[in-house]
Amino acid sequence: WILVEGEMSFSQRKFNYITNGNEAQIEQIKFESIQELMNELYIGEFVSEKALEKLKNRESFAVFPGDGLWYIAGNSWRKPNGNHQYFASLELSLNQLFG
Repeated sequence: WILVEGEMSFSQRKFNYITNGNEAQIEQIKFESIQELMNELYIGEFVSEKALEKLKNRESFAVFPGDGLWYIAGNSWRKPNGNHQYFASLELSLNQLFG
């Protein structure tokens, strides 16, 4: 797994990000591509009562959506009802964009 940290600017329509804490190499991705990913990501269910303030296992498939909490796939971050391929599809999208 990799850690992708980024900042999205809606006014400038861009997403700048770094991977694995490498601040020396800031990259940029098309706004439309990240917007599609955000649409896909946020249809999941986020259960804040089960979320963590600190991510203990760095190998978890987790997101930090900006509310100060980490959500782990299958636990505090759940697939939408009926979408059994949600996490697999999301992982594929992430690999295409950042892998």
